[in-house]
Amino acid sequence: MRAVNNRWRLIIDGVNSGAWNMAYDESLLSNCLKRSGGTLRFYKWQPACLSLGYFQDIEEIDLETCKNRGIDVIRRPTGGRGVLHINELTYSITLPLQLLEGTLVDTYKLFSQAIVRGLNQINIPARLIPSRPESSSGSAACFDSPAAYELTVNNKKLIGSAQTRRKDCLLQHGSIPIFPSNDILVNLLKMDDHKREKLKRILNSKATCLIESGLNNQGVEQDNYLKFIAPVERAITRGFTEIFEADFIEEGFTKEEENLARELYQKKYSTPNWNFKRRH
Repeated sequence: MRAVNNRWRLIIDGVNSGAWNMAYDESLLSNCLKRSGGTLRFYKWQPACLSLGYFQDIEEIDLETCKNRGIDVIRRPTGGRGVLHINELTYSITLPLQLLEGTLVDTYKLFSQAIVRGLNQINIPARLIPSRPESSSGSAACFDSPAAYELTVNNKKLIGSAQTRRKDCLLQHGSIPIFPSNDILVNLLKMDDHKREKLKRILNSKATCLIESGLNNQGVEQDNYLKFIAPVERAITRGFTEIFEADFIEEGFTKEEENLARELYQKKYSTPNWNFKRRH
């Protein structure tokens, strides 16, 4: 399966709040039919942010602890469970469905193959394997939630991704952790101490990050992780270039995309009604 149009846009975005990041992703989704090819976007988060899946219950989250620790809470337009965006790189793909063949699972697998291809080129031994549904403990944490295929390193999940489709377009975005953050995430969930410690053990045994997977950080400290993610962006872009036989042109957002993102930020992603009210 290959995309019909091989001219893609590459957006190397900066650091944004959770509300802005989700507004930009939805704006790209809403405008994707106006482009002849796909868009691959890379972005970062500041401050740290806990993103909830579209259907996730806010009651699972300890909002007071999030506030005290300066961690934003945002609801994604995609499904899945909670993801803590801290010291990480995030990717998003928006693409007209007419450019692809196959089901949601087919496209998820194809995108993951492109990421694996890129990470392998920087000596990250990533693999794509079928998930094991019985492995989930049913927690509110995304990295404890199985997908149809898992992108793993040494049998541990490396990347958590989610996809949504709307008006003949798709959006898939995913979290690529640079440093471990499982313990921080679990401390933001409502549960007793026994369950919390158990979940920490589960996540630490099942999830990993790029540093633990062999990324050469050249002694860069965790607080300065932005200094060495450019090679990861370049590698993943090469993976998409090879899998999709795509030509990437680095560009920014269009004026129309910027305007819609601003509207979505103001009227949706920065509002309690969207973030804290469970969707049905």
